[in-house]
Amino acid sequence: MQQRVDGVVVNASHAYTGAPRQDRANLLVRILLWTFCIFFIIPILIAVWVMKDIMSSNNRSSSGHGLFDQVLGYWFGIKLWDRSRTQIRDYRVQENGTGRIWLVRMYGQLCDGDIARGDSVSIFADYTNGTLIFRSGYNHTVNSSIVVQ
Repeated sequence: MQQRVDGVVVNASHAYTGAPRQDRANLLVRILLWTFCIFFIIPILIAVWVMKDIMSSNNRSSSGHGLFDQVLGYWFGIKLWDRSRTQIRDYRVQENGTGRIWLVRMYGQLCDGDIARGDSVSIFADYTNGTLIFRSGYNHTVNSSIVVQ
C-alpha cells in the first residue's frame, strides 16, 4: 500500500549494508526458472561440454578451445556464489499534525537529494510490517527531490 508522509526527520542513521529487498511477487517465477535451469538447461550444457571434449582433438593450440569452459565457469561463479549487498539507511520521520513517528527504510544508493536531521520532507513509500519502504520523496528544506537507485 503506497503512502505519503509529510513531516520532519528526527533521526537519520548511518548507512549499512544488507541483503537486497526481495520482491515476493517475483519469487514464484524465480523458483520456477531455477528449477527449469537445474533440471533442463544445466544437464544439456554438461552434455555439450562432455561431447565437445570427446570429439575434440588433442590439439589445444586453437584460441577458442577453452572459451566455453571459461564462460561456463564465470556463469557458475557469478550465479552461485555472488551474494550482492545493498546500502540501507533508516530514518525516523515525525508526521506533521498527528505527531506519529514513522520508520522509513531506504534501500540503494542515494543518487539525487539528501536527507538530514531536522529537514522537512514529503516521502512516498510502501507500508510493509510497520515500516515504510522508501520509493521517492522531496526535501522542502533544501528544495530538492530525493531519488534512490
